[in-house]
Amino acid sequence: MQSIADYIRVLLDDPFKKTLGMLDQYDERLQKLQDERPEVLSGYKAHMTKLSNFKIALESLKFNLSLDVVLAVITDELTKEQEKWLSEKEAAYDAIDDEITELKASIEESNKAHNQHLINQNNAGNEGFESLEAKRKILEGYSDEIFNMCNQYGITTSDVNIDESMFTPDELGRLYDEYIAYMNKEQNGTNVIAKFRNVCSDWIMQAVILCAVLFLCFTSVLDFVSIGFFILLIANQINNVNRAKYYSILMAITFNIKPENMGYTALDESQLLPEELTDEMLDADERFSQFEGKYDTVEKMFEETNPDLANARVMQEWATALPENQKHLTELETIFNNKIHAILSDVVAEIAYMKKQYDKLRSEYKFIGERFSSHLTFNGTFTLGLHDDCIEETVDVGQRNIIIRPSVDTKLMYKFLQAMYVNAIGNVSPGKVKVIVYDPNDFGRSVMPLYKNELNLYFEFYNDNLGEIVDDLVNYVQENFKEMSGKTIAEYNQKCEDVGMTPIEYKILMVLSQPKTIEEDEKLQNFFEYSATGGVFIWMLSEAMQSKTAFVFRRPFEGVQNPITEIVNDDWCSKVAMNYSDAIAKSKPKGLPWKEFIDNVIPDSKMWTGVTDNCMNLYPGYLNGDPTSYKPFEVGNTGNVHVIGVGGTGAGKSVFLNHLVATMTKEYSPRELELWLVDFKGTEFKFYLPNAECPYMLPHIKACLCTSDGDYATSLFHALRVEADHRYDVLKDPSLYMSELSYCPDGKTSPNQKGTVGWNKFWRQKAQDTGDERYLENCWARVLFIADEFQVIFEKADAKNLELIKADITQIAKVGRAANVHIFFTSQSMKKTLSADILQQFTLRFALRCDKEVSQEILGTSKASDIREKFGFLIVKATGIANEDQPRYRTPFIPDDDLREHIKRMALLAEERKMPKKDVITYEEVTKHPIQQLIDVYENPAMKQKLPDSGVFFLGNRMAYSQNKAPDNIILSAQNNTNIMSVCSDYTDYVMYFQELMCNIKHNKVPGTVIINTQVHDLGYICDIENNITFPDKHSHLLWEKNKPKDIIDWCCGLLESRKKSGKKDSPVWLFFLGWDKGPGFGVETDMAVRSKTNNFLQTCGEYNIHVIFINTCMMGIAFATVNTCKYRIAAKCSIDDSNACIGTKQAGVNYDGMKTGWIFSWHDGSITRDKLYISKCEREIASTEIVL
Repeated sequence: MQSIADYIRVLLDDPFKKTLGMLDQYDERLQKLQDERPEVLSGYKAHMTKLSNFKIALESLKFNLSLDVVLAVITDELTKEQEKWLSEKEAAYDAIDDEITELKASIEESNKAHNQHLINQNNAGNEGFESLEAKRKILEGYSDEIFNMCNQYGITTSDVNIDESMFTPDELGRLYDEYIAYMNKEQNGTNVIAKFRNVCSDWIMQAVILCAVLFLCFTSVLDFVSIGFFILLIANQINNVNRAKYYSILMAITFNIKPENMGYTALDESQLLPEELTDEMLDADERFSQFEGKYDTVEKMFEETNPDLANARVMQEWATALPENQKHLTELETIFNNKIHAILSDVVAEIAYMKKQYDKLRSEYKFIGERFSSHLTFNGTFTLGLHDDCIEETVDVGQRNIIIRPSVDTKLMYKFLQAMYVNAIGNVSPGKVKVIVYDPNDFGRSVMPLYKNELNLYFEFYNDNLGEIVDDLVNYVQENFKEMSGKTIAEYNQKCEDVGMTPIEYKILMVLSQPKTIEEDEKLQNFFEYSATGGVFIWMLSEAMQSKTAFVFRRPFEGVQNPITEIVNDDWCSKVAMNYSDAIAKSKPKGLPWKEFIDNVIPDSKMWTGVTDNCMNLYPGYLNGDPTSYKPFEVGNTGNVHVIGVGGTGAGKSVFLNHLVATMTKEYSPRELELWLVDFKGTEFKFYLPNAECPYMLPHIKACLCTSDGDYATSLFHALRVEADHRYDVLKDPSLYMSELSYCPDGKTSPNQKGTVGWNKFWRQKAQDTGDERYLENCWARVLFIADEFQVIFEKADAKNLELIKADITQIAKVGRAANVHIFFTSQSMKKTLSADILQQFTLRFALRCDKEVSQEILGTSKASDIREKFGFLIVKATGIANEDQPRYRTPFIPDDDLREHIKRMALLAEERKMPKKDVITYEEVTKHPIQQLIDVYENPAMKQKLPDSGVFFLGNRMAYSQNKAPDNIILSAQNNTNIMSVCSDYTDYVMYFQELMCNIKHNKVPGTVIINTQVHDLGYICDIENNITFPDKHSHLLWEKNKPKDIIDWCCGLLESRKKSGKKDSPVWLFFLGWDKGPGFGVETDMAVRSKTNNFLQTCGEYNIHVIFINTCMMGIAFATVNTCKYRIAAKCSIDDSNACIGTKQAGVNYDGMKTGWIFSWHDGSITRDKLYISKCEREIASTEIVL
């Protein structure tokens, strides 16, 4: 018997655990239902039904555990224990009874054996008499025959005097045997008729024999038969006498003689024992007295194991534990109910969520014409019916051609064809199917409402030349078969989708009118049987057309119960056309990540292993998108030397260039590749300049410029030409340039191999022979000059700069092959840039998506204009490739973060390998230089050694390339005409220019004396002239416009005379004339005497270290003679006339998109340099003349 705790565990706790497990399964089922949430509206009804049924099933679950059940089980087990005790007790009594029965049976069996022994002994003496009696009884069985026969002859038993004394047992036995045999013979004997029937059983044969006998009776044979019959009667009479004698004797020995009277002995039954013992016999038999003791022992034993007391204890334990168990049961029920409630709450929430999602999807539901597939494989399931506003009815036409039987209902047929077209364009990625309509009878009116001009590349109409159309499509399919290499178009396009290859465009030929000629009809019939497998689906409107493979519509909208005829109308068609046009415009091909590409093409194990002695590799991407085909194009000393890249707006030129730069810089080390990067729009290549976000730079970069400035472009092309010419000159006679080598300890080693290949080979061998890798520094890296948006320079540079640029490019193109210098121009078009003879040398050409005219110009084909994708694909033209074989490539894109990571990695790798750092040319047009940088120039130790005591003016950082790394500067020494004439119309630039000059003066070793006069009060105010003169107490009275130019010149002439007398020249005097273009008698209301005196002063004051600095707001009224007295002329932003008047060119008057202000043009010694002003803060503003909100 278990304890109550065990019963509670088994009957409550364990089932409760199973119940919790069942609830967990419900939870899992709910989770599975949540995971199976339908994505389309058509699946919601079934899903909501599942959720509802799930909720009903959950609500039906009840807590069915009860203490009554436990008590019933305990009571049942106690009852079973009681029954078991009783059963065992009865079994013990039964065992004793069995012993008694066994003993009784043993005694009875023994008595039976005793009696049988006596009987056997008695039977042994009577065995002969019993045999005789048995034989007599056999004869007695013939009693009827015996009595009948004896009665026939009048014989009775008393007539025969025979008894037991007349025979011995043996004689009587023999006599019995004889008569038994006789009676058997008599019994077996039959009459003639019976015997006849036994011999002949067939009644037909019997009839035949009888007829024969009757026939014989009427012949002489009857006589013989009569004689035989008489003799038979006599014999029979004799036989009867003998039988009477036999039967009389037989009756006597059968009925008169009794064998038992001839010596039979009877059994003495008093000697027999009882074979069945009665209860009285058992009670009297001492052999059974032992069992009374056994009965007493059993009774005593079972009295001791009576379960009544134990059962009472169990019930008491139950009563004691009942309150605690009821509490435990309540806790379990609470847990159950909480679990049910939690799941039920989740179910209710899920139902509510699904209803919300359904409502959302219902509101967002897009019908055909509003939704477009994103897959590259064509889906042959067409939506032709609709019910419940969102449940679509479809027909699966598969990847087959379609035969449409005509209908007398023209309007219905129009709607059907329109619905079919809308399904077709929506069942594959936008722009990946082209529909061609042939309909000379109806001019395509059935589907014309779906046409828009923007769809002209995807929707064409023809009224003639069906044969030519079919021929073109046959060629198209044949090319597709070659490309698919045994695959179906669905398999091929699926592969394209999986790996990013370019898919085959599907085409649909809608033949809505019968072919005009038999030949056209035959062509179409033949093509119809296989065109669908090659990507051309034919939809044939025909009554007669037959095909075993085509899908047949016997009537419009066949296969659906609720056709969309009410939806399809002209307004709907117009919206569909607009939606499709927008979808094509927005569709983007799946990008090819650069990391994925580079890990496949140039893994880390191949990083910086490339050698550029003969050529360098340019990887445009994957051929037709195939990741296994990425063979590069070589640019080197033979074959392709220079490169062009074109692409329309948004086609991805910059992305393509970033990929090329990153890929090349991973394959080649900085010793093998040198990059000159120029971005003439000033936006793209600034990414390669160090900044706060990425303070690293590719170690391969020699130049990185972001500018549209024609001057800087001119200087940079010239610098590249100098590099190419220099290499070319070195190759002519290397011995003349040994002193320029990066590393040559003996100074005498001179390569004797020819060309750049020989040059590099020599130094590589030298490094290998000596084990000194520093010799590799003498190798010439292959230079690639990449100019993005090349056409911008030709739009913005003036004619003079353009001529210089063209001359430099022409020279570079000629010597680049020999000097390992290559040019890569990218642009939207090369039109109106370089001459045809120069462009012919650019044999490697990449064309991204562009206009047909540009594609024809660059590739000689229209293939680039046929690119449908917005970006990510290009066509290549190169040496050795026929125009018709120009390959198409899928180009990788490199995200900004990946590019930054690559730049950092390359920079750190160069430091790790101790690569020599390049003297990089960098320039970004929008970069500003604070005036602190000017101060830093003066603090530079190397600069301090070269500075004179005074007269130095750093005007700003050059906006053109120069080998002079110092900012543009002039030195005003004690010489005549060393004055500055400057003009600036922008007040902000005016103040910065003024403060720049003052900063220079203050940081000269001998600053000298600053004297200022302004003829425009506002200019003096914003320049804060009171705080910029050296001796306010002496010269403040000269500051303002109350002093006319005549007065100031008179005072200046006095100063000059004073210096002449004293001979003082060591300390400069700086005379700032601000706004003198507005000065009376000088700039306006010209006084020739004043002007003449001023010019004389300007020509002679410099000798005594007196220098005049004019800062005008315009040049009107300033005489040319006055300008000529100034050796240095500076023009900031101003008008073209003012620019011409000051520096002799219009450059300062031109509008520059990149920088509208913040620069100056400096003219000295006949050359002009553009500089960026140092930026300083303008503390003051001119008071406004009006209120501005």
